[in-house]
Amino acid sequence: MMAAPPVRTKVLLGWFDRDSAIRLLTTERVLPITEAEAEAAWNTYRTRVEALPDRPRQLPTEYPLSRFEREHAKAFLRKARRIERNMDRIIKVDLMDLAVHQYLVLDEHSDSYAQKIVSGNGWRKHCLEPSPPPRTLQTRQVPPNTIVWELPHAEFEPVLVQAPTGSQIGIREFPKWVTVTPCDGRLMLWAGYHRSHARMKISTPGPDGAAERAVPVVLVSKVEGPLSADALTRASGLRPPLLRDFFDERFFCIEDLRRRRYEIRATFNGTQATVTGVQHIYA
Repeated sequence: MMAAPPVRTKVLLGWFDRDSAIRLLTTERVLPITEAEAEAAWNTYRTRVEALPDRPRQLPTEYPLSRFEREHAKAFLRKARRIERNMDRIIKVDLMDLAVHQYLVLDEHSDSYAQKIVSGNGWRKHCLEPSPPPRTLQTRQVPPNTIVWELPHAEFEPVLVQAPTGSQIGIREFPKWVTVTPCDGRLMLWAGYHRSHARMKISTPGPDGAAERAVPVVLVSKVEGPLSADALTRASGLRPPLLRDFFDERFFCIEDLRRRRYEIRATFNGTQATVTGVQHIYA
């Protein structure tokens, strides 16, 4: 069997802790390097991060929504608030100024959105949809008693679905929202990293392009779940990473990482089932 092609990935290496950076470079690179080489690479970027001046704790400028954006926001909020109780409103901001908790962006995944979101209508369709369209997932059976759902990406979760025969296990895709939330006096990009990166990549560069880059996003008052505390910590502090650091060659490096596939498994024992979360498996 041929090896899966690598995934070209932008990495904000200087914001990783030492052990995580070394683990990434020695185990997830297609061509791994030694621990000493990995530490030297991490030190280079870490030194640049530590030399940054303190980044101000301030919210990004909000720009007025256009008439079409206001109309869409009204319809969106009416439906989406049934799904997310912490939803506040739709705001229009320059994404470059958002703090980030995710230190990786997969170039090919981001680039796959570029033509879809270049227009205002495309952005609303792919980033502010109340719920994703139905999707058929491939499944397979693993003897003797396990069902595997094969996923196109990691943004899914298992749920109980009511059917005429009783409760059944279903797989739900997360909403297609680009979401921001308050964090340590700033705004943090919570979800929608690859779409946000794609939009900024094709937008007006430089500080004078802020108004032209601004797009509507979902503001939630707080984020919840097992990853929220860690995410808030990663995007806090005196010098948190910002989305614009993915476009600053001082702070990102390009790495060819091992490709992953994603799945959820349910193992049955009589009438009982044990269901995993999304599992990341090297292809």
